[in-house]
Amino acid sequence: MEKMNYLSPWIQTTNRCNLRCSYCFVKKEDVDMDTEAYEAMASKFLSFLDKGEVEFIKLRIAGGEPTIVFNKWKEPIGRFLDEAGERGGAEVLTNLVKIPEGFSDYAINHRNFGINVSLDSLTMSKPFRNGESSSYHVLDNIDRLKDYKDIFIMTVLTENGKHLPGLAKYVTENKFRWEVQLNKFHEKDIDKDKVIKNLRSVVNTFTKQGLSLRDYFLFNFCDFRTTRICDAGQKMFYINPAGDIYNCQMQEHGKPLTNVYNNDLLGRLQENHVKRPYVAMCGNCSIKDFCHGDCPVNNGPARREYFCDIMKGFFSYAAKNVLKFGMGNKQKPTEAKNH
Repeated sequence: MEKMNYLSPWIQTTNRCNLRCSYCFVKKEDVDMDTEAYEAMASKFLSFLDKGEVEFIKLRIAGGEPTIVFNKWKEPIGRFLDEAGERGGAEVLTNLVKIPEGFSDYAINHRNFGINVSLDSLTMSKPFRNGESSSYHVLDNIDRLKDYKDIFIMTVLTENGKHLPGLAKYVTENKFRWEVQLNKFHEKDIDKDKVIKNLRSVVNTFTKQGLSLRDYFLFNFCDFRTTRICDAGQKMFYINPAGDIYNCQMQEHGKPLTNVYNNDLLGRLQENHVKRPYVAMCGNCSIKDFCHGDCPVNNGPARREYFCDIMKGFFSYAAKNVLKFGMGNKQKPTEAKNH
């Protein structure tokens, strides 16, 4: 079996959530991953590392809202982190509207545990069930954690990106790493010219703060540090609450690829051939080395024609920032703090 340099599974801890985001693709239901599935994953992934079959494994702890079921996954994920050491890590993808008891100490005590906070606006982010914004709660909780742990901000672009300039000021002042994702399921609501204008405002803010986009910013899964393509279904994959494995979290339909209890899980991933028609579709596009055609699940001709202009408008303008700061940017993100 060929050695794999990394694995990065998306672990759907629960389908429950305390918010009601309009763009969420997760079916809201009271379904949680059980203890047996967590234990099977921790043991199997540690075995891959111990046998030298995989060099590094990073777990993405997701949902729904994973902090709701923190008590269910904290011990098996903690065991994985402790035994994997430098060979592994985990990142929780959370709305952070509430910090569960023991979460702060858990995050601080596990140096290889990251916090990715979903924040779409400083004032009108992700509504509660009653329609009120969660922004105040999220920003307050970020302040409670940021002196002890590095925070990564993830934003889904809404309302033509009008919230991006304010978020850019916030993340650059705090020197947070930041990822912005296009709202791929509501493209008809987007004015391309306004989106590009707001994205260019982001570039200007980073430049004024003396921060390189190369080190601090990702846009739509693409950045200036890598020329990666989507590894969904092989190195990156989705594990649903039942322990079934699919190519990615947007492809949970039909027969699963395998499950976490399969003794040949790694072999099944390696023999999985995912169709990736990137280069043929992109031709001589000037930015194809960054995006490689974007998401293979959601890149039909109409969608691609719509979003390609936004991608080109951003990357052509952002290149100036990267060239300005080059490879020697002195204000790189610090290592995760451990007090």
